[in-house]
Amino acid sequence: SEEQLASARLWEGPGGEYALLLKFDREGTRMLEMLSASYRGKRLAVGGQFPEARWLGAFRMERHIADGTLLVRTDATRDEAEKFVRLLNNTVAKLKKYKDRCACCPASLWPCS
Repeated sequence: SEEQLASARLWEGPGGEYALLLKFDREGTRMLEMLSASYRGKRLAVGGQFPEARWLGAFRMERHIADGTLLVRTDATRDEAEKFVRLLNNTVAKLKKYKDRCACCPASLWPCS
């Protein structure tokens, strides 16, 4: 989830290829590592909401992912992918502010009373 995301960017490859490059924090890395080990050979779907909900891509977990990095090819247009990355990074920044201000409760409950 976006709460375990450290950053997002648009990966650019040869021939105009692009994909979503998601980097997770320590908790997200642990979760991705467990999922990739437990569900090897299965598909993982990535979705987003900006503002309407939609699937952005899916990939088969062929290997153990221990570095907390996920590269997802998407069927989104380049503009949609860039918008999604920008919105994700804005959300990550907001969640970080909340976490920094109040470590006693989840960001969704901030400010605590």
